[in-house]
Amino acid sequence: MRLKLLEAVDAVEAEESKRLLDRFNSAKSPSTKAEPGTQRDGTTRPLDPRLGRSGGQVDVHAWFGADSPLGRVFVAHHNQRVSALRIAKGGNFASNPDTGLSTSNWGVVDATGFVTFMRNEVGVEADTEPDPDQDRDLVGHVRAALAGGLTDIPLDLSSLASAPFHQEVLEATTQIPRGEVRTYKELAHMVGRPTSYRPVSEAMRRNPVPLLIPCHRVVHETFRRTEDVGKWGYGNIMKAHLLALEGAVS
Repeated sequence: MRLKLLEAVDAVEAEESKRLLDRFNSAKSPSTKAEPGTQRDGTTRPLDPRLGRSGGQVDVHAWFGADSPLGRVFVAHHNQRVSALRIAKGGNFASNPDTGLSTSNWGVVDATGFVTFMRNEVGVEADTEPDPDQDRDLVGHVRAALAGGLTDIPLDLSSLASAPFHQEVLEATTQIPRGEVRTYKELAHMVGRPTSYRPVSEAMRRNPVPLLIPCHRVVHETFRRTEDVGKWGYGNIMKAHLLALEGAVS
């Protein structure tokens, strides 16, 4: 009797194990697996192609065009903060071979090139077209700042999160007034690292928002004797031009 009871229990457990295994295999079956983008109600939505490698949503930066002392520029922004700026092709200076802008370290870009720059250099995605629903306050503020050489613009420097010293240096650079310059060593003193003038120079090179972060106002030690403005991402001709417009050089 006891043997028959044990056999009956084994049969029930075997049947239950088989049922659970069938349910598990069914759940893994392509025919019953939910399609990517399926919502809880079973409906589907289009997949956003701008997904991170882990499948998470990627922040997409909007951008607009504006005029500057160096011609037309593209300005990217996110969460009401400016994240990047580059000179656009076709502007008065960009079209002039004597300025050297097209062969500068930073170069000049069209809209497609700006989106590529945002992805490859800034490390974020950008809309392929200008922002159709612009933040008028931010756009107006940026355009006024560019026209007047001002730097009181909210900035997004998260692209330099791995280089906090560079972030600190660039934020300090915004404190250099129009019409004035600072040497690399003076800027190093401003951030409390007086011997770090070489990393200061590297921070200028990595500036994602020239003009609004006025790295053109940072000069070599010899400037006050020679007025040699030194190197700049858009070339020394444009650097001298900007400083002359601002009254820092004669």
